[in-house]
Amino acid sequence: MTHYEFQKSSLGSFISDPSKETDNMVYLYAFYILDLALRVSVLETIGAIVEDEIKEYLLDEHLDWIRLEKHLEEDCVIPRNVLTQMLQRLQEGYGE
Repeated sequence: MTHYEFQKSSLGSFISDPSKETDNMVYLYAFYILDLALRVSVLETIGAIVEDEIKEYLLDEHLDWIRLEKHLEEDCVIPRNVLTQMLQRLQEGYGE
């Protein structure tokens, strides 16, 4: 993956530098994606329709969780997480 440029502190940048403590988050994200794919597959096998909007929301929710847990510079997407991130950043600013 040497021909890709990763944004500073993005999820992809942690893959290219596995010595960081966030490496576990990358693995956790990968397992979450596999779990989500398996659940969707089972639901679709039994006849349920899982809309793309729901899949995207679940992925965004998990990415937001990582952003909040690791205090990444990347902005959250889900509105309630955006507010949580804003409060988190304000508190961090007062702690300096």
